[in-house]
Amino acid sequence: MNRTGKETYKYCNHLPIKDSDKENARTILSNLSKMLSISPISSNGLFKGDMGLCVFLLEYSKFTNDIRLTNTAFSRLEKNFISIKSPKNDWTFNEFNNIYSMKCGFLGVDIGLTFCHESRYFEVDQDTFSSLDSLINKYLFVDNLLDFSVSTGMVGIGLYLIGKLKSTRISTPEIKSENLELLKKVLRYTELSFGNKISTDFNMTRYISDLYIDKIEHSFIPLLCDAHFVFQDKAEFLEKLRNASYKLLFLQRKKNIGALWSEYDTLLLANSLYIASTYLNDKRLAQWAVHFAESAVQSNFDNYTSNLSFGNGLAGIMYICHKLHRFQNSPFLRKAIIQAYRMILADLEKRIISDKIKDSDHSLCYGLSGTAITILSIISEDPSNWDSLLGLGRPYQYVNKVQ
Repeated sequence: MNRTGKETYKYCNHLPIKDSDKENARTILSNLSKMLSISPISSNGLFKGDMGLCVFLLEYSKFTNDIRLTNTAFSRLEKNFISIKSPKNDWTFNEFNNIYSMKCGFLGVDIGLTFCHESRYFEVDQDTFSSLDSLINKYLFVDNLLDFSVSTGMVGIGLYLIGKLKSTRISTPEIKSENLELLKKVLRYTELSFGNKISTDFNMTRYISDLYIDKIEHSFIPLLCDAHFVFQDKAEFLEKLRNASYKLLFLQRKKNIGALWSEYDTLLLANSLYIASTYLNDKRLAQWAVHFAESAVQSNFDNYTSNLSFGNGLAGIMYICHKLHRFQNSPFLRKAIIQAYRMILADLEKRIISDKIKDSDHSLCYGLSGTAITILSIISEDPSNWDSLLGLGRPYQYVNKVQ
């Protein structure tokens, strides 16, 4: 019996989450999953389409052991396969950016299906992967691609190739060799673009996008870490990673970017430095990452009111803070996580009660599917590695454990 009469707390991943808050989150996620699962299919893709919603339904089904959610996700994906296997015969280059992309198209579907296959949610047959590969490879341009974003550009292609090369999908040695060489080319181009960006006026050269994670300065280091297996010479990989990390660190300190960037920008920079530190075994770099993250959350998040998305809103802020908080138990990050967590739950509850969940809210990066998975990562004792789908990278300790 609790003699004080105060509500008990249970620490979830080093966070003082109230039992009532955790139960409230379960109720909200249950209602949200039902509302999102009946939303119409808008596109195939991972970031903005049906694949992203299905990832949430599958992650939530694992949390609740509800096989009905798995069946719903599988049913929606089967409808997607019809459009995948019956595409147009010819696409223009601009159409490729919209259809063969992480954001809305087949590239994101392939990455999402690989995630589901490797996570053992269901088995994807080789014919489906072969159909996707033949469609994507027909328009997989990298030599003249000037878009280096995650959602429609070079980094997204890199994530697609990494997923193929690291998965258990059946492939011939010739295809693996071709994909490996293409990934090496992607890494060379992104490394060059990254170097050009941080050596010139930072504000003038930023990639203009509605997603902060699309900027090359945020996505190159996680991409390089995810592709570490490409390098036969481990010393070469570590040197490239160390140079990129300290160039980014030097720029942050020299220009006081924290005062110029948004909170999300600075947190993504901190995420890159933290991921790099786990591969380099560099505690100093990790401490700088936490320092930048703490400096980014010294606000009340007024600019993010009602923006719950993962790609540029409260869910993304909460997730990255949580990621770093696991490394170092920081009072500043803990406060920011709890603040964002309660703001998100309050907003979701209002939307559900007033039935203001729109069809467009189902997307992973721009809508509420990513927000919901982020809530899961807070209340679950076994958080997912789903953020690897978005190019945020995975700490070396986790990658090493899995492999």
